[in-house]
Amino acid sequence: KRRDFESLIVKLGLSDRVHIHGKFSYNDMLNFLPKYDIGIYLAQRIDGNFDITVPTKLFDCICAGVAVVMPNFKSIEEEIRDIGCGITVDTNDDEKIIAALLDFIKHKETIEKCKQASINAESSYNWTTQGKNLVRFYQDLK
Repeated sequence: KRRDFESLIVKLGLSDRVHIHGKFSYNDMLNFLPKYDIGIYLAQRIDGNFDITVPTKLFDCICAGVAVVMPNFKSIEEEIRDIGCGITVDTNDDEKIIAALLDFIKHKETIEKCKQASINAESSYNWTTQGKNLVRFYQDLK
């Protein structure tokens, strides 16, 4: 799939705007992600886990202040809709992914609104804030 996606990027003349990174360390990601407009995470549904959890990659993108394109799994879709930081796609349909990405990148003002929504949400979705929430949760259990 990656080769097909890379070929499509070239075919559509998007090589100067779309960058695919291989595996990288978390610290490297924190350094380069804020340089981009959109963070894309196209996980496939393996089990029901994504219906009840949200990947940390969403929160990494929020903290980096970028718009997101992620799977339309229930929990992810709810968070993205509530925050207003991006779009979700059916990751089982390559044509829908391509159409959604092409439409999204055509609308710079929408991307900027999504980036601003990420920036606005960062104060709620960071480890410092969430750590305090977790401590408070455990204290309330006593």
